[in-house]
Amino acid sequence: MRDRALRTSGLGLLVVVVMVVAGCSEIPTSGPIERGDEVRAAVDEPAVRVLPRDPVIGQTQEEVVAGFLEASASFENDHEVARRFLSPDAAQEWNASSGVTVIDDSPDFRLQRMRGGVQLQADQVAKISADGALTPRGDVEIQRLFQLERVGDEWRITDLPQGLILDRIEVSLTYRAFNIYFMNPQGSLLVPDPVYLPLDPAGSATSLMQSLLNGPTRWLRPAVESMIPAGTSLVVDAVPNDNGVARVDLSAEFFDADVTAREQAAAQITETLLGLTSTVTGVAITVEGSPLQLPAAPSVMTRETWEVYDSGALSPALGALIVRSGVVRRITDSGSAPVEGALGAGQREVVAPSHSWDGGTITALNPSRTAMLVTHPFLSAGVKEQLSGRSFLPASIDDVGRVWAVDAGGSIPKVRVLGEEGSWQSASLRGFRGSLMAFRVSADGTRVAVVVEQGQRRDRRGELLVGRVVQRAEGLQVQGFRRIERTLVDVQDVSWADASSLVVLGAQAGSVLEPTVVSLNRTVTPISGSPAVDVTQVTAGPSLPVLAGTSADGIWAESGSVWVAQVAGRDPAYPG
Repeated sequence: MRDRALRTSGLGLLVVVVMVVAGCSEIPTSGPIERGDEVRAAVDEPAVRVLPRDPVIGQTQEEVVAGFLEASASFENDHEVARRFLSPDAAQEWNASSGVTVIDDSPDFRLQRMRGGVQLQADQVAKISADGALTPRGDVEIQRLFQLERVGDEWRITDLPQGLILDRIEVSLTYRAFNIYFMNPQGSLLVPDPVYLPLDPAGSATSLMQSLLNGPTRWLRPAVESMIPAGTSLVVDAVPNDNGVARVDLSAEFFDADVTAREQAAAQITETLLGLTSTVTGVAITVEGSPLQLPAAPSVMTRETWEVYDSGALSPALGALIVRSGVVRRITDSGSAPVEGALGAGQREVVAPSHSWDGGTITALNPSRTAMLVTHPFLSAGVKEQLSGRSFLPASIDDVGRVWAVDAGGSIPKVRVLGEEGSWQSASLRGFRGSLMAFRVSADGTRVAVVVEQGQRRDRRGELLVGRVVQRAEGLQVQGFRRIERTLVDVQDVSWADASSLVVLGAQAGSVLEPTVVSLNRTVTPISGSPAVDVTQVTAGPSLPVLAGTSADGIWAESGSVWVAQVAGRDPAYPG
């Protein structure tokens, strides 16, 4: 929108951009960006300052609206300059924090004089809600009306839409993507919640902490818990940085939690603030000025302090599994070797293995995919559980060892979950249309990534969706499915790379299927140098090389910018 006023008013109003910190990244609403840890923004001060112009004497109604829209990209003093384009009453009533409508930055933006005011017409590409959640919209045309009246001798806006209307460039200059962290219901792992927050002149640590205290975004809220007691606030509305240590002073309500909950809350705070990787290396928490004392934590906490809650620290006990000649094998330094128990003994021909992080559970399907076999090789040599169905997808196993079995053979997929009690429980699955092609639960057990087949017979393509897992009195529900990207035209397989990103086998327009990283903050990046053969499957894990299965029954591994042939076999699988 930096040339918006030039197109609409003829005055050529300018937005002056002052660079403060290099290396800022754009909001990912217009295609892929470079692969990397996009959410952990290396920012603690605004990358830019937008310096808007004040109203000018004699402006037309269109020029006033254009000036207001330009000035609203400046967050200085709660959009002080933008409010000068409003009547006194409207300036008080306008809530700039109620969300952002992100519009295209193309020349199609228009302001048109109408009876009752000035109408904005533009293409909306995304929405940032009040809690920071970003939702792609897919170029939806919008119309917004601004009503104006004379205030003295000048036109001023008297009625307007709540929130901000910014184009993609303006958002990329004034917002950054971060993760705030909450706990899964089992209290075993931290769960990232991606948010887009405006860069605060007082420092991003304060904004992050306030966002954390406000709780999860509306979408994730039913699936996670915050261990920070309700009502807890910052004693002073600031999180100062003392030589790399973010100092958080909380109100006395924090002591409403027991010791275990305080540790989990401290883990949430630490992991959230360490997202400011260039400026925060440790976190110190005080309560009403007194140091928080926890048995398991030093006074300055780092990521290593709470590694027990970090899914990125999970390591597979068995490495990666594959299938060769109907036998489940694990990849070794010298090739591969059969796994312990029935699935490695060759007594039954199987496909599509899955396994838990501790290696204590291994599953596989019979070749027709009508039976799921569950084994516990360290406890018994035989098959412990067998589940029958019409057409199973490979099982998915979360960090607490629950086995998720999906029978996708009927018109309505059936989900069963095998928990510690040793019996299969039904889970409901709702919120999408199409046939399931892939189903993967995150390690923390709070989210599910699926590939859903769409289209007609000759043009069937897979679509990537992410849903949440909610525990209700009547059982588990997998719900709230949504698309997290808009650039992939076909997806065939998916795997969780870590708690905040996926590796998919997908294609963008005009390209072939290739392993691609999709972050939950809406960035899409093909992995460079795909294998020289047709890829049919992918699997990934925290700090592990991506593995690709091919049509030629070969397993390839990502190694830097190249792919290396690993072993003969198919159906590669890390835990999860």
